Amino acid sequence: MKVYILVEGKETEPLFYPALFNYFLPNYTQCRELDQLSDDSYYIISGLGMPRTFQRIENCLKDICDYNQNHASPIDLFVVVFDSDRYPSMTSAKQAITNRFRSSNNSSLIQQSGIHEFYIIQNPCIETWFLANKGFFPCNITTSELKKVIAEFDILSNDPELLCLSGMSKADSASYYLDCIFKEKGYIIGYNKKRSMKVIATNEYISEIVKGFESAFVGATTGKQITFKINIPKGTYGDDTIDGKEVTFKATVKYICGDRTDME
Repeated sequence: MKVYILVEGKETEPLFYPALFNYFLPNYTQCRELDQLSDDSYYIISGLGMPRTFQRIENCLKDICDYNQNHASPIDLFVVVFDSDRYPSMTSAKQAITNRFRSSNNSSLIQQSGIHEFYIIQNPCIETWFLANKGFFPCNITTSELKKVIAEFDILSNDPELLCLSGMSKADSASYYLDCIFKEKGYIIGYNKKRSMKVIATNEYISEIVKGFESAFVGATTGKQITFKINIPKGTYGDDTIDGKEVTFKATVKYICGDRTDME
């Protein structure tokens, strides 16, 4: 498969997503130029922020059409990655990208190229994903800044995507929280969108992010239903049926892949 990825960020995502490929799909190769794409490879381009990212979708689709017309093996998948922080809810963020894909020009290009379109919404930003690494959290808290944010929102017992510190936006809250953690860990400059990728864009860090999700499925078998309960703060999704309430999420294991591991 050949994958074309358009990301919103100009520093963080172009470094982190190749690390995700290396972790989940190590056989895939990153290509720096579009014409270098081959089977099991991907190409990443930055949209340089919003609204530029959405504005570049049409040109990306034109590039894909040109490529597919001139190569026997076409690009199979087009992925758009963006933050939800500029939208009032996840629902509106999903609607925004859906509307972009369905616009007359883009819809025609998608049909012409024969690709599958897909999107990833970072809610509200990619920093909330980084906060999901519970193993990176300091054991001994000494700085007053980190103590203060923990008192307001403890990410060890709450979903980082629901983080919103007093007087800050959700995105700024996530970045500030990470900054406090990095400084507590001895990184003088704190969290930096580019430099901190030397720590975050690694298999070790990503495995800890994944571990938090996988732990709920340990021992699960095909067909088993897993239940999560999360308290949703008011105004999170713009939906009165769930905002401000305890919501139960249910996930059913449909398929398990990988080699069997027997415990001794």
